[in-house]
Amino acid sequence: MELTTTHPHIFELPTEIFYIIFWYACGPSPFENGAEHLPAYTEVPISHVCRRWRSTSLNYPKLWTTIIYDERLPKMRRHQVIDHLKTYIRRAAGHPLDVRFASLQLYDQDNMYLMLELLLENSSTWHRISLTLPFYIFETELIDRLRDAHAPLLESYEIEVCGYHPSSYLP
Repeated sequence: MELTTTHPHIFELPTEIFYIIFWYACGPSPFENGAEHLPAYTEVPISHVCRRWRSTSLNYPKLWTTIIYDERLPKMRRHQVIDHLKTYIRRAAGHPLDVRFASLQLYDQDNMYLMLELLLENSSTWHRISLTLPFYIFETELIDRLRDAHAPLLESYEIEVCGYHPSSYLP
């Protein structure tokens, strides 16, 4: 009796087909028209299925270009959020980034500043940026640096203030 090893036919697909499958599995960017749901960071579980999928997903920078921090997503611990952001920026490998920081107020001030500094360091790759920042950021030089950042690929940019209560400034 001869033993033969078989593997699923999916492993015979060309890498380019995997790219398309992975891209659709991750869903539309929240910046796209009709995108109703936040991404679930599906690229991470995809990269843990097997060696082939990991290699393919890690070599597909476009898969890592959408970075979202939103209160509807699970909050990461202090050290995790910075590592997460660095990892996505590194894996995006200079491809245009779509970034939405919708709830930075959930993180401590030091983490928030580190996140914004990392974002600023990579302004040359900004594509679509949406920031909801605590009002006290607007009293720092960081807001000027965000506004004046060199971003040649920038298609859309919006900054919104959260947590501003005018009555707190009345005498």
